[in-house]
Formats: sequence, structure tokens, C-alpha cells
Amino acid sequence: MRWTIAQVAGALGTRPGTALDPLARVAGVSIDSRTVRAGELFIAIHGPRHDGHDHVGSALGSGAIAAVVAESQFSRFAGEIGSRCIAVVETFEALKQLASAVRQAWGGKIAGVTGSVGKTTTKEILAALLGAKLRVLKSEGNLNNEYGLPLTLLRLEETHQAAVLEMGMSRVGELKRLAAIARPDVGVVTRVAPAHLEFFSSVDEIALAKRELIEGLNGHESTAVLNADDPRVAAFGGFAPGRVVTYGIEKPAFFMAQEIEDRGAFGSAFDYVSPEGRVRLELRVPGHHAISNALAALAAASVWDIGAAEAQSVFSHFARPGDAWRTLAVFERSGTDQRQLQLESRGAASDDGTTGGHAQLSSKDSCCGRNARTWRGFKGTTSGSGKVCGRDRQAGLDPRCLGRCGRACKWRCGVRLFSISHEIFRNAGRSG
Repeated sequence: MRWTIAQVAGALGTRPGTALDPLARVAGVSIDSRTVRAGELFIAIHGPRHDGHDHVGSALGSGAIAAVVAESQFSRFAGEIGSRCIAVVETFEALKQLASAVRQAWGGKIAGVTGSVGKTTTKEILAALLGAKLRVLKSEGNLNNEYGLPLTLLRLEETHQAAVLEMGMSRVGELKRLAAIARPDVGVVTRVAPAHLEFFSSVDEIALAKRELIEGLNGHESTAVLNADDPRVAAFGGFAPGRVVTYGIEKPAFFMAQEIEDRGAFGSAFDYVSPEGRVRLELRVPGHHAISNALAALAAASVWDIGAAEAQSVFSHFARPGDAWRTLAVFERSGTDQRQLQLESRGAASDDGTTGGHAQLSSKDSCCGRNARTWRGFKGTTSGSGKVCGRDRQAGLDPRCLGRCGRACKWRCGVRLFSISHEIFRNAGRSG
């Protein structure tokens, strides 16, 4: 965003402070006085724990070009500080209003992604697919709420050709408000599941809240991308203002995965069936759910005429942010032979904040000796000379059964780490 002070004030329906140059350009927008950078516009938000108005002077002293403050607080700022302020009725609403104005002025296509699970991975895959041809803005970190989404939109530049926004919610009406700000042209819903039940009476009520994204799509030219394998999500099609496309593995859909080859921690291969035809794709992200996320991203990417050709290149090197490979040495007794199975173990954060694990075989068939009890890698699980000392709650691994004889240990879900044939386990680390 490189708007002038005059454009910012105009979008907010107010006037700039007397000491501000109307033609000076804003380098960005911040709501955190601790991280505001030179040339950025500081918006003083009255949050649940802190009031940004207490830090206006600090933000301006750190190089902020101007500050947006509430009219009710303006009398606090006398002299030079007050002359560099832009007064509005309510600053939180001003943040959203400015983001909406920037989005409308930019005018490109935006994809919004939501769902109880899978939305982060889907967002990342979709951004990677679009990035094969276009300059893409995407949500970073946890900027998926009524503070984060406007801040993401305020990073839009004229050179961006598409935007992919993760859209989260914990209460009814939240997605409706996010959709009103972003006006997404493409809406992706991955799945409805029990999440944030402290704010909802049932999963059906969660589904109604998720449906708000589809209802808020940007007119008759918009596209709803829905999971055919989730009946609640599939039913959203009747509420879409524009076109509806579906994806799935189990149910018939416009975009499908067939002939799936599960390669454990190495990912999977599948026949991608779409209106383009049938193409064999390889995906390096482990898990059956990752295929569904990839299908959702492919269905959404088709709006930009991006498909299997781009996917073959992108999927070959795609990895989710935050994936980190660690080493795990375990031992297994097979008949009278004892084998060491050296694994690479990866913990990846899921959308609900839990962490799952996956493993891949890197070496085997070496004598384990007497130090069979080894567990290296995940934080807080190792002490002393290779001795397992408790439970890795984050990874979901219960190492207590990994004894001297190296019997196959189990994850909390009860999936055996290995079979006698050393087949890589699937969906390891998932609780439940």
C-alpha cells in the first residue's frame, strides 16, 4: 500500500492533521507501536488488554508518518503529536474501512479459504500454485481474523495479481464481516468439524457460521469451492451467489483424486481427474487429508486457469511452512534378527494448533547393540545416555513402550510405528 495521506483521510471520511503533508505516501500500516517502521501509518486500536492511544507518542517517535486516533481520545494529544493525527469515530472500524477501500481500489481477484481443519495447508498450496504464474499476496502466520485480515489487505500493491487469504472464525458473524471487507471472488471451504465448541452449541451451528463465507462472495461472477466429501460443506452450494465447483476423493466431484498410492511420510501419488482430463500427480505432503487440501487448491486455482501442468512442478518441491525434519532411531525385533531403523521424523503444526508426526526410513539393517532405547529429536523427550524419559505431549508420541528389546512403540492413536515388513506408518501422531 503506497497511498498518500490525503487518500487515507478520504477513505476514512475525515481530514489529516495540520502538520501532515497530504501528498506524503504511507509505507504501510501497523497497529503495534513496538514494531512500527519508519513511514508507516499507526492505527491506535483499543484492544482487550492494551489501548493503542497510550502509545501514539512512542509510535510517532519511532518513525510513524501519522497516527489514526479516536475522536473521543483526540484531546489527549496536544501540540505536535495532535497535529500529526487523523481523527476518526472508531479506530478498529477505521482499520477495516481502510482495508476495504484498498481492496476495492486494487480490483484483482481474491480467494478466501476457511474450514475447521486444513485451511492453512490449502492456503499455502493455492498460493504456491498461483505463484507459478502470478505475483501473489497471501496471509502470513495467524493473520486470519478481524485484525489480521485487514492488515494483510493493506499490504496489497498494484503489482499483485492475486491474493489468497486465510479466514478464521470463532463466533457467528465473524466470517460475514471478513467477507464484507475482502469481497473474495473465490471461497474455499475445506471441512466442518468440532472446533471452538465453547462458542457453539453444535457442529451444525459451526457449519452455519462457515457458510457465511460462501454467502458473502463477490457477486454472480464468484466461485464457491466446496468439499463434496463433507455433506455439510457440499450443502453450501445452494447459498452461493455465483458458480459452484466441488472436489473430493470419496464422492463424485468436478475435481477428484483416484488411484491413490500412499507413500507414508514421502507423501502420495494420485490420478488427478478434472475437466482438463486425467494426470498423475505426486504430492510430498504426507497424509490422506493433504490430498483433499491439494484438490481444494487445484479447484480454486482453476479460476486463474492454473492446473495440472503447474501442479506437477509445484507439488514436486512443496513443503508446509514450519515443517522441520528431526532424527529418530528406533529398533525392532523380527524373529531372531534385531534391526535398527533410522528414521527422519517430522512434526508439523496443524490448523488447530496441535502437532502431528510423520516418519520416513533413511537406513536399516544395522545391529542395534545394547543401547536399544534411543529417542532423539522432539523437545523434552530425551535425557542422559539415550534413555527415554516420559511423554512427548506435543508430538503425541508415547515412548514408554520403547524398551531395550526395541519392540515397536505405539502412538497415542494406537497405530504401530512399524509392521514386520517395515512399512512406513500413516497418519502418525494424530490423537483420537
